[in-house]
Amino acid sequence: MKAIEKQIGGSHYKDMPYQPIVLIDRLELDYFSGNVLKYLCRYRKNDGVKDLEKARHYCELAKELNVIKFSPSTLDTEEVEDFVRINQIREDVGDIILYDLLSGLWDDAIDDINKLIEAYKIEQYDASTPP
Repeated sequence: MKAIEKQIGGSHYKDMPYQPIVLIDRLELDYFSGNVLKYLCRYRKNDGVKDLEKARHYCELAKELNVIKFSPSTLDTEEVEDFVRINQIREDVGDIILYDLLSGLWDDAIDDINKLIEAYKIEQYDASTPP
């Protein structure tokens, strides 16, 4: 079995048609950005708010450690858009990846993740409340 076909603990990445590690590699993301990306794309199928809080924490760490903005030699926005579409990830998550994460706009990413956390909490509350 190839390493890309194997996942230790769960299947939240392996079950994605376009795995986050492939996009992380293609975009040559740094450690912090790569972790933000993986937590953003799995929160709906794994640990919900906890995954979003982890994504936010990596943004906070990157900001605190003065991680410089990501400047790829070539950025194919279609690659990110394909990743979002193929994996049926929310458009607002795709926007965080494209406009905050890849630009190193850590404060914007933190704000947008906070909005995503609140929206997710409301969504979960609405889903659990009887009509």
